[in-house]
Amino acid sequence: MYKVDYETFINQPVPYDEFIDYVYNKNIYPLHVNFKSTDKEKICDEVLKRYNKNKLDPKNVFVYVVFAIKKGFGPVADEKPLLDLLEANFLNSVGDFEILYAEIIGFNNSEKACELFEKAVEKGNEYASCLLANYYIFAPYGNEKNYKKALEICINEHERSHYPKATYMLANIYLRGIGVDVDLEKAIKLFKEAADKNHPDSIYELARIIDENDDDESHKLAFQLFEKAANLGSVYALSLVTEAYYNGDREGVKYDEEKAFNYARKGFLLGSVSCSITYASCIYQGQGVKPNKNLAKELLIEMANEGVYQAATALALLLDADHFEDKDLIFRLLAKATSMGDEAAVIYLNDVYNNKNYGTSQEYEKAIKAYNELKGIK
Repeated sequence: MYKVDYETFINQPVPYDEFIDYVYNKNIYPLHVNFKSTDKEKICDEVLKRYNKNKLDPKNVFVYVVFAIKKGFGPVADEKPLLDLLEANFLNSVGDFEILYAEIIGFNNSEKACELFEKAVEKGNEYASCLLANYYIFAPYGNEKNYKKALEICINEHERSHYPKATYMLANIYLRGIGVDVDLEKAIKLFKEAADKNHPDSIYELARIIDENDDDESHKLAFQLFEKAANLGSVYALSLVTEAYYNGDREGVKYDEEKAFNYARKGFLLGSVSCSITYASCIYQGQGVKPNKNLAKELLIEMANEGVYQAATALALLLDADHFEDKDLIFRLLAKATSMGDEAAVIYLNDVYNNKNYGTSQEYEKAIKAYNELKGIK
């Protein structure tokens, strides 16, 4: 019987060598591992090599399918034999196979995915309850939302296991009034219960509620909790704490480039957009790390090409502040971000076009028009 660790590796990214050790020596399968993009090819090559060496080894089968799902190798050419092997090895486990199978077929067959999640819940899989509640709250596979069912699932799991993530989801339902009346008192009580078990996002939510009080002691306590949540892996907290140290504009928090870089790096590994941009900016300017402008440019360009318009804006501003010779490139980056709806980019685009004479009138008008259409401005 092999163990699947669903949450640890969401909040603590696993480096390549450690991942291989976890899987092949400790029999732990982190389904939600986050890797550096530079490691991805190396990881895939290693897993594929092990898979080809012994296709009947359930470790290799399991890891191969996980990476296929996460597009590590691209589409699985023939998934049925792999799924059959998975089912043979995980049929009597506590819902691991059902969860993985649901993730494979969810977009093509949401009803079947729901059945699989329900089966995993029946087997006592706490994480499956969270996935099933998420299924009804956010409808990730194009299915119908059903807040009443989501509430029932979270209540049942909370009463059955007090699983921190389920407790957190239940608290959020009451905090945001998802299918129920808002109940702040109940939400806080549940967040505290999950926070006592070091659930990072619950700690973040408690800090956010405390931070709404307009007094110095509350703000101080809130930031301590934000930082604790960030260290435990809350992406929300990482974004806030990174910004606080990077800008030094939060009361009681001084600018600290080393802390800003370290938190930004952790957020980058976890996929936070704001942390990733700050991480690249730190690398470009040598804040808390040795400067590497080429690497920073590559990171921001990659993000911009993936549709993160804020990255294009950030790169343009870094280049402009650095007196980069190609002014047209700076203008085009801002125009691209503007056309994708970035309000900050509009301000800077106006400045470089009207005050610095970057770019052409045709490109400028095209970018502004696209922005206005996106925002519904006539």
